[in-house]
Amino acid sequence: MKKLNYEFVQLPAFSKQLDLSEDPELLATIEDELKKNPEAGALLKGGIRKLRVPAPARAGGKRGGFRVWHYFYAVGDKIFLLYLLDKREAQNISKGQEELLVSALRNALRGL
Repeated sequence: MKKLNYEFVQLPAFSKQLDLSEDPELLATIEDELKKNPEAGALLKGGIRKLRVPAPARAGGKRGGFRVWHYFYAVGDKIFLLYLLDKREAQNISKGQEELLVSALRNALRGL
């Protein structure tokens, strides 16, 4: 059985997008999905993963929901929430944006 008591760490870019979503249930939905499997989602550069989650406030399932870029730091049982994207606004982030996420993650991990 998977551990369910992970510490979630929001990076500023994630927090900003979460606020813009104006969906009060979105964070709980994201955390619930990641508690089930902190290594869920497509593996990207630097160990970052991209996970599809439904938008709790609207119909459409995962296809019309959000994408969450996250990183599971197993040593400290931390899940870093790096970025959030509303699929209605864009399908994906650019390679340059992905590089910025890798850099932001490295900076966050230096402090541990």
